[in-house]
Amino acid sequence: MPIHGTLPPRFSALGELLAKQLEEGRHLGAAVAVYERGEPVVDCWGGAVTPGGAPWTRDTRATVFSTTKGVTAACLHLCVERGLLAVDDPVVKHWPSFARRGADKGKDRITVRHLLSHASAIPQCPDAVTRFEQTADWDFMTTQMEELEPQWEIGKGSGYHAVNFGWLVGELVRRVSGKSLGTFLQDEIAGPLGLDGVHVGLPEALEPTVAPLEAPPAGHGLGANAPPEMQQPDSLMARTLLRPKGDLVAYMNTRLARAAEYPASGGIATARGLARLYAALAEGGTLHGVRLWSPATLARATELQAKEGEKDFVIGFPMRWALGWHLGGPFTPCGPNPRSFGHAGYGGSVAFADPDARLGVAIVMNRMQNELQGGFRVMFAVKAIYDSIAGS
Repeated sequence: MPIHGTLPPRFSALGELLAKQLEEGRHLGAAVAVYERGEPVVDCWGGAVTPGGAPWTRDTRATVFSTTKGVTAACLHLCVERGLLAVDDPVVKHWPSFARRGADKGKDRITVRHLLSHASAIPQCPDAVTRFEQTADWDFMTTQMEELEPQWEIGKGSGYHAVNFGWLVGELVRRVSGKSLGTFLQDEIAGPLGLDGVHVGLPEALEPTVAPLEAPPAGHGLGANAPPEMQQPDSLMARTLLRPKGDLVAYMNTRLARAAEYPASGGIATARGLARLYAALAEGGTLHGVRLWSPATLARATELQAKEGEKDFVIGFPMRWALGWHLGGPFTPCGPNPRSFGHAGYGGSVAFADPDARLGVAIVMNRMQNELQGGFRVMFAVKAIYDSIAGS
């Protein structure tokens, strides 16, 4: 299947892999972008936006689920850079009603650091949230965050805040900056850096540019490999990852979902735009003369927070959490270098920075898979990128 865009000869292995994956049906449509030393070197795409339909183009955008978390983290760290808050501030300093419930369990001791590193002990979907449509109401959802009670001792381990991360961190950005997360992103990051097509809350005029999500193909569920906790409705894993019940893919294809600000899981982006953001982060916070973050801010933001080898309370395996990003290393899609940082999303998307190799990388697609950490199709693509750079 043909690959379009910019793909230099030294990245031919990446192009061949992407074409093969498309031919085999591992993707419906997909795009890959790479910045090296602050300059774009790969911007390619292939496939279609719908089965048998229009081709994927340079301007096609994809829903990137939890890859959005890395963008949200970048927003909060810009607030830290500007002195609007500090990572060790108690959340209640900026959000006084945050511990309206749960103070007896130490909720008033939760810090910004705890939120960013998934250590605040409130990952669970609120009991009052039973329909996806409710999550489009920002004020309702932030009120529900105030109602949550810690599920373990705060700071004593991490548990992936799969969707709550967005309202927790996004509300902090709103309170200290006076702008919603999506507006802050556009005004303070996307605009200055010239990011192409990175949104949290999609303008209606851009609806035609979004590739609809396609549900995972038959046989791509976790099936027999699903953790036992996933089958227990009252487990922390199930209460965090499987609520509210319903067809998530179908909902995320609606205008309501795309217009809403979901800073944890509803971002819509081109690979090119995400790669450019992470190129700025890989270059110490400055790209093409635009300085947003200082190297010191990024150094603090990318320090490992979780204990090596300690299992995450929600997803059941170790995560190398920094402050809003997960770090690279073996068996992660964020590159093999341990100082790499970024985020992957449900369905396979990923975007990350590698400050050692000076890379900004992003991969987006619209055919969902239920594999963790982006799955092998994404890890193979990341490996092909690094092999191409090593070979050159």
